[in-house]
Amino acid sequence: MQHILAPHPDDEVIGCYDILSQYNPEDIEIVYFNTSTITNDRYNRIRDFCIYYGFKHGSIIGNIIESLSKYMSRLDSSDVLHAPDPFHELHPFHKKIGSIVYYGRNNCEMNTCFYSTNMNAPYTYEVKTPASKKLMMDEFYDDQRSLWEYDHKYFLFEGHVRYLKPEEL
Repeated sequence: MQHILAPHPDDEVIGCYDILSQYNPEDIEIVYFNTSTITNDRYNRIRDFCIYYGFKHGSIIGNIIESLSKYMSRLDSSDVLHAPDPFHELHPFHKKIGSIVYYGRNNCEMNTCFYSTNMNAPYTYEVKTPASKKLMMDEFYDDQRSLWEYDHKYFLFEGHVRYLKPEEL
């Protein structure tokens, strides 16, 4: 199962479109964070997005460190957790989520992969179907369109990296 942590609704598409388009929808769970800074309308959009495409979805509520650690502990070695890159992300909340996963992954069995939404990470690559990615973004996150309307990097590129655990070196 592919588990995508989306600190904000739209991060799952901006950072993990290739994952969303490669796997069967029933093999993907999108987990978003229920914080006071995100409006109900944006949460409804991510829920509608998941229902429309057939992705499983869930949310992290309450104490982020405790709730995310608990969520990670239930994943097993066949699961892959996709989280924002704690080193290359610029948004503070993305860095926080990525750091919790990065430092907490040693206590868990799941595999981890980190993604970037800012497209400045050294591992970014060109998306194979940028028009499809843009359509997915426009369809459900039109309120955020100003991000990618004039800055096409959001739908032209994405990046994924796996940092090895010390015992894997």
